[in-house]
Order: sequence, then C-alpha cells, then structure tokens
Amino acid sequence: MRIKSVDSIYPTGLGSPNKMKQTPTQSASGFTFIEIIVAITLIIIMVTLLYPALRTSIRRADQSGGLSQLRSIGQGMMLYVNDHNGTLPGPLWPGQVMEYDPDREGRLVRELAPYLGYAENNGVYVVTGFAPKLLLLRTPEAARALVRPYVMNLDVTNSEGELMRPFGNLAATDSTNPPLKLAQLPPEIRSKWMLSDADREHPRVQGTTWRPYTPEKPIYGNSRNALFYDMHVESLPLAAFE
Repeated sequence: MRIKSVDSIYPTGLGSPNKMKQTPTQSASGFTFIEIIVAITLIIIMVTLLYPALRTSIRRADQSGGLSQLRSIGQGMMLYVNDHNGTLPGPLWPGQVMEYDPDREGRLVRELAPYLGYAENNGVYVVTGFAPKLLLLRTPEAARALVRPYVMNLDVTNSEGELMRPFGNLAATDSTNPPLKLAQLPPEIRSKWMLSDADREHPRVQGTTWRPYTPEKPIYGNSRNALFYDMHVESLPLAAFE
C-alpha cells in the first residue's frame, strides 16, 4: 500500500500543522497588542475625567453628614433648654473638643451628653459621634482628644451695637455673666451662626492658643457647616465668617 505524503493530506495552501503559524500581531485571546494599549489608554482617560466629579460627590456626601451631626447637636441643645428653664448651656469655651470629661467645664459635649445619647460616667473618653466623620478620618486616634472640631460664636452684638454673650463668660470671676435664656435673644442674633466647623483659617480661630489643634484648611473646601441660634443648619461660604 502506498502512503501519501503529509503535504498531500491537507488542502493546497494550508500545509502541514507544523507550517501553520500565528501572526505576530495576534494574541492568544484574539486581541491585538495595539487594541489592548488603546483600551488601557481609554480607561485612564475616563478615570482622569471622572475623578474630580467623584471627589466632589464624596465631599458633598461628607458635608451632608456633617450637617446632620450639627442638626443633632441643635436638637440636643433644645432639649437642654427645655429642661433648664429656657437657659442655654454654659458658660462654654469658644473652641469645642470631642472629649467627654465629667470634671471639665466649658465643654458642650459634656452638657449635652444626656440628650445626645453619650455615656455619662466618671471616665474620660472621646465622643467620635460629636465630630464630622471627615475630620476623624484625617485625625490620628491618639490626637483626637485635643482636636477642636467646632468654634462657637460666643460674642455677638444686637441691633443697637450692644455686646451679648448667649452662653455666658467662663473667664468671668463672678456670676455676672451667666448663660442667657434662648427666648431673650433678639431676632438679629437668632439669625447668626452659633457653632461652625473650626480650622486655622477661620477668623474666630486665628490668634487663639488652640489654633494648632484645628485642621489646617476648611475640611469641606470652599464652605463650612454651621448651626445657627435659631437651631437651623446650613453650609456657608468662607466669606460669611469674616
């Protein structure tokens, strides 16, 4: 029996298996090298274009959460006022910390603890729920006890230019400057901000001894969250605090 040659078994032009070779530009998966490079380049371009919008969206979500925290503080303050014959808590310090200490005066976190669900005991601990989450993410755990997340607008003037201290004066040596009743505040003061995010660029923070314990820049960029004397909350441009 005559055996045909290997070349005669395959159709003309195909040749034997050993002669079938993959083209240099064809990968095993079916994509060319150039196609893969183009796809990677398009992905990089899309990420570059979408990143600013994504970052802005995340910042807005963080700022909305900060407003919710301030709203809770305002609700806790109203409960305090109702339980103390209409009087605001205080006297208070201008720079507010998130450390609860039952023996330290001037801290809003201590005064509002029973109304915000914070534990009241003889221990000292950091109330992380009192500060904006974005600030917590940027603050090492060991430094949180010293950080001032908020600054208070303690000295305000009425329409006649008279100075009023709604939360009293903690530095006073007598009791002539106790906290005022919320109902005593005139409309022009109730429309002012009472508590806002603190940072080293804030006009009420500059020149204070506790300035190093605040964020270097406003945590939300071009605005700050604020709680007002009428207990509403709002995000304000930086110029609103000058």
